[in-house]
Amino acid sequence: MVLSSRASVLLATLLVAGLGIWWVMGKPQAAGEPTRPDGPRPPTPQTEPSKSPATGRARPAKTGKVEAIDEALLAKMRAPESYEHVFVRKLLTPFDPEELVRYAEQPDLNPSVFAGLLGRAVAEKNPRFRYLLERKDLRDNEELSPFLLAYDYAVNGNRAALDELLQRHRDGTKNWGTWEITALSYVDEWDQTREALGSRLLSGDGASGDERYGFWLTRRYLFPANPAFPKDYQAFQADLLELQRQAPPRPAPVVEE
Repeated sequence: MVLSSRASVLLATLLVAGLGIWWVMGKPQAAGEPTRPDGPRPPTPQTEPSKSPATGRARPAKTGKVEAIDEALLAKMRAPESYEHVFVRKLLTPFDPEELVRYAEQPDLNPSVFAGLLGRAVAEKNPRFRYLLERKDLRDNEELSPFLLAYDYAVNGNRAALDELLQRHRDGTKNWGTWEITALSYVDEWDQTREALGSRLLSGDGASGDERYGFWLTRRYLFPANPAFPKDYQAFQADLLELQRQAPPRPAPVVEE
């Protein structure tokens, strides 16, 4: 078919306009590439990984619970010969829920180990063990019941359980080495816990000093990203001591004749 000169000019104009639109919008997507409404995907910018100032080598991205812990403190925690390792060595291994299941079947076999495993479930907010809250034998156990209260708060958000745990501490007559304080070391809450620990003077000499340091180390390892909890032990100790000094004196116990 022979086109007239006028039709040829019109066809050429349409072709040029089509090529202009193609150039502005971008070439068609390659086969198999997902269609994007805003045109082809821009190249991904390449960022240089951070480098260690000590070695100059690329530093791997930090992940997990230990990312906010001072590297020197973390090294002490991991060193088998260190004082700090004594307090956190059981936390350095992954939590095994099946081990907790086995101890729950025989809670009297080793209550201390059972309590420590339940504390790990508290810290990780593992919902698998809600059924333990229904067991009267555990609720009536002096050693284990504080951990059930901590678990109820951590997993179920039960504020009444936390209030009861804190009140047990306030009403107690012992110092740092109590099951209530040990259970609180696994709870990621500090404002109310701080107030309760500061409500009365707790001895810091001898074994109690060790228990206080172990409490701080446990929380620093488990909840390093909690901005409310002191990252320095001396600051933690001074803060609690000041609160305890400001606390009203406890009434003398009534002695029945």
